[in-house]
Amino acid sequence: MEKQKLNKILPLIFLILIISFLVGLIIACREICFQEYLAQEMYDLALFVATNHLNKAVFIGLILSLSLLLILLIWWGILSRILKIRIETNRKIILIRFRYFIIGLAFLVPIAGIIYFIKSNSSSGWQIFLIVILISLLLIILFLKLKDRQARQLYDSLKKSFKFIFKATGWLFLFSFIVSNLYNLYCQYHKVPEGPNVIIIISDALRPDRLGCYGYNKPTSPNIDKFASESLVFEKAWTTASWTKPAMASLFASMYPHEHRAYYWSSVLANKILTIAEIFKNFGYVTLGVQTNPVLAKDYGFGQGFDQYDQMNFARAEEATAQLIKRMKLYKNKRFFSYIHYYDTHSPYNAPEQYDYKFGAKAGQLFRAGDFKTIDVRILSLMGISKEDKDGLVGLYDGAINYVDENFKKIIDMLGELNIMKNTIIVFTSDHGEEFFEHGNYDHGHSLHEEILRIPLIIGYPGHINGQRISSKVQLVDLLPMIIKLSGLKISSPFFRGFDLTEVIKGKREEIYAEGILLGDDKISVLQGNWKLIENSGFVSPDTLEIYGDITKYIIPKYEFGYELYNLEDDPEEKINLLKEKGFEIPQLKKKLEFFRKKVAVLGKEKNKDKAKKLEDLKSLGYIR
Repeated sequence: MEKQKLNKILPLIFLILIISFLVGLIIACREICFQEYLAQEMYDLALFVATNHLNKAVFIGLILSLSLLLILLIWWGILSRILKIRIETNRKIILIRFRYFIIGLAFLVPIAGIIYFIKSNSSSGWQIFLIVILISLLLIILFLKLKDRQARQLYDSLKKSFKFIFKATGWLFLFSFIVSNLYNLYCQYHKVPEGPNVIIIISDALRPDRLGCYGYNKPTSPNIDKFASESLVFEKAWTTASWTKPAMASLFASMYPHEHRAYYWSSVLANKILTIAEIFKNFGYVTLGVQTNPVLAKDYGFGQGFDQYDQMNFARAEEATAQLIKRMKLYKNKRFFSYIHYYDTHSPYNAPEQYDYKFGAKAGQLFRAGDFKTIDVRILSLMGISKEDKDGLVGLYDGAINYVDENFKKIIDMLGELNIMKNTIIVFTSDHGEEFFEHGNYDHGHSLHEEILRIPLIIGYPGHINGQRISSKVQLVDLLPMIIKLSGLKISSPFFRGFDLTEVIKGKREEIYAEGILLGDDKISVLQGNWKLIENSGFVSPDTLEIYGDITKYIIPKYEFGYELYNLEDDPEEKINLLKEKGFEIPQLKKKLEFFRKKVAVLGKEKNKDKAKKLEDLKSLGYIR
């Protein structure tokens, strides 16, 4: 008797597992198609995503199946005997319910179609809606024409067909499930990529002119300087935006901000965008991220492609370094792509106390490390901050650089201890620079002047490239193609806007473009030769700090629509606007800006996080109180 009961329940359990597998497959196909992995030849990544979704779905199916089996065993073994209840199946009742099921579908299907049509933004909405209506009409006709005898015959026929499809589908799904998991296990434990490890080290808001290897006269960066002497140092490197989110999205995807659309504070880096972590994951790398800036959280789409993405908001460099080293030790025998983002060089420069006064900061100064907010400096500067207090801020900044420099050494030393130094590409750079009152303001995100756009870029590959200083222009969008080239990966994308290392060294990049404002009105700039044009749009997005009331007009310079024109050879500090004197340069540079605007990748609707999350982040970062 018990065996008969089990024979009845096992097909149901098998059915649950098949349905779970099918649901996982549908979800996986949807994501793979949405991400366009196959179109971009990311086959291993597509398989990994599919296997991951299938495993989750089958696991849920197993839990449901085991729960059902447990409930039935309890019922058969205990409750049915106590309650004296016996459940019988009635063929006639099943046939009646079968007819009700058909008429129910006839009503539910068009309702679902109407809901989809209302919510759908696609051009195929009308076609899908019409198909759904036709299906519902066929179901209604079937219900009206179906007699009891015909229903019985249809039921028997469907039952036989179902049994065949059930068995065939079950074996097919089982085979697919086993093969996909075995291949993924092979990729994880036996397939070793031929390329080197890669580490990208970001020091937030770091100006190149505060490093010894870029000419600074204070010893803020002895370890970075030593590394630079044996590496490629790009003397003329620019970011793509004046603040972190759009700049880092440009690094991750080799796109300009108006293309990847992670442009404003609430913007999300779309899943459809192929990132550097996804590329390396596709080639069998373990992908590791250690992140300390909240605007680059998983919620904003920056965790794409990472096996481990440790979000450690505002953690000091030593904590972030320890976490990265822990991961590196764990995967020392594999190939890994890793990214670490140091926050210490971002205001309020919260380095440990022993670094506070090494470079000119004093105990009695107005601003102390970790104990002020950006908005405080901006407001107080209107009232007049003494030169000593301004110098003190720079001293804190230099101390934070020195702190990051020592943690940089820890990473380099660990690569040596793990004996993987000569098989690792090491990149040291920043997302943007920092203004210290050069144009009457402080921090970043409010202008496209050189102190905010210029960044350090140093690439080392010990034993493979020699120390060299590169004078050609390079931009943050070039970093992804350069690393791919150095790593020997075979991939290209129509969306990549950057040049590879060979092209950069040959001077193929002629123009430098920048956009992306956090504070105030939108701006866009182009640099060609020595001439730089900044267009002030006069447009203020509601997703900037402008929505926080009148106080913003005191802390953010307000521009009307217009242009600024500078000759960086004669005026590297951008003090003299040559718009009236050299207006003949404007038409050519304006054409460049117009051409730049037309470069837009087709990525669908822009996504944004809610305003409550924005307020929370802005307060934590010190932009508002």
